Amino acid sequence: MWLTQLLERNRQCRPGRTALVDEERSVTWAELHDRTLQLACGLADLGIRRGDRVAVLSKDRIEVLESYFALARLGALFVPLNHSLAEPEVAGIVERVGAVAVLGESELLDRHTGLPSSVRLRVAFDKPAFAALGTLAAERDLPDVTDTDPI
Repeated sequence: MWLTQLLERNRQCRPGRTALVDEERSVTWAELHDRTLQLACGLADLGIRRGDRVAVLSKDRIEVLESYFALARLGALFVPLNHSLAEPEVAGIVERVGAVAVLGESELLDRHTGLPSSVRLRVAFDKPAFAALGTLAAERDLPDVTDTDPI
């Protein structure tokens, strides 16, 4: 089953049931589905395209999985980074994978200022800009991503 199908199926069958829980909040399947779609549109508006690699530097939180599913909707690749790595290690991984963006917690992003020039976008999960991402985005056609596309 393709990831977007997983979200759609659970939105249809279990819309009000809890999908994710972190230390701050919980979201239902319907909320996760809708936020993922908004976030995918918002990231597309910021220039994230199919095949782009997007690094995520965060501890466990709902926004990590929202980003995972949103990037899958775009055909972009989710690159998880261990939040306890030193700055040179993070920069090296980001450079090797050719990440065009880094998403994560502002505290962690602030510690990693020496990212390679390929990174054209940094978005903090805990800033209002991330929460607004996608809510102001125009409805758009997202790419047709198949189960053979790498994510």
